[in-house]
Amino acid sequence: DLNEKLEKMPAKELVSVMATDLASMAFRKLGMHDEKQKDLAQAKLAIDSFEALFGVLKDQIEEKEKQVLESAQANLKMAYVKEKE
Repeated sequence: DLNEKLEKMPAKELVSVMATDLASMAFRKLGMHDEKQKDLAQAKLAIDSFEALFGVLKDQIEEKEKQVLESAQANLKMAYVKEKE
């Protein structure tokens, strides 16, 4: 049951999952997986939301996870700029 999972899950873990899901959504909305899914306004919202969560999370996670999320952030920004051109 979802409520039971949420009760047992540390907030840091939930925020990390949410950030990762937002990054995945942003890549999809940039048309990276399927051009038909491209929606730059939705991609921007997902990227901005990812960055907000990552900003809160980055000082509380291990260096390896931080590097993965920093890489995702950089790739999302570059892909968004490229798609806006």
